[in-house]
Amino acid sequence: MKFKQCAVVLGAAAFAAAVVAAVTFDPATGKGFVGKGDVQTAFGWSNAQLQSNAKNVGFTFSQHEQYTGTCTFTVETGGVRNRQTKSVTSTRVKNVNVSGDVGYDVRVRNQITGYNLTGYQNNLTVIGVALQNGDPCEGGNVGDGIISDVVQTGYQAALNAVYNGTSVRLAWPPAPI
Repeated sequence: MKFKQCAVVLGAAAFAAAVVAAVTFDPATGKGFVGKGDVQTAFGWSNAQLQSNAKNVGFTFSQHEQYTGTCTFTVETGGVRNRQTKSVTSTRVKNVNVSGDVGYDVRVRNQITGYNLTGYQNNLTVIGVALQNGDPCEGGNVGDGIISDVVQTGYQAALNAVYNGTSVRLAWPPAPI
């Protein structure tokens, strides 16, 4: 049976699979497994509550990245041109829903074992931009600013369970290699 998808969305990148308790998740594909105990613990549910709410649990993947770089530009004052620099920072957030099916123990009628995550839905949302070397930047009065020396300075990602508008982190995949 398909579970209900939530409206909150977060995004994917290619890096190694995360493993937390009975959670296995590959952020590159959106596939994996979430054990029922992880969902129960996350929401503070009894087994009966999980059995009752299971079809309404959804999953999202979120990724937050921060970048810094240097903006080099020309300032003209009194006919004299001088090159100047300033530090620039940007943040990009990616969001996507993860599809999945409720898994059942075939030996016990309707006993939920967890969720089989089957991949990302086609609803990637990106907010913000990642700085890129060579991108234009604002600065000076000549309008020739260029970004250089870009490095990723922050990264955070999470697989989340979502129920009734409440999102709880289940796993923290490692940063990209």
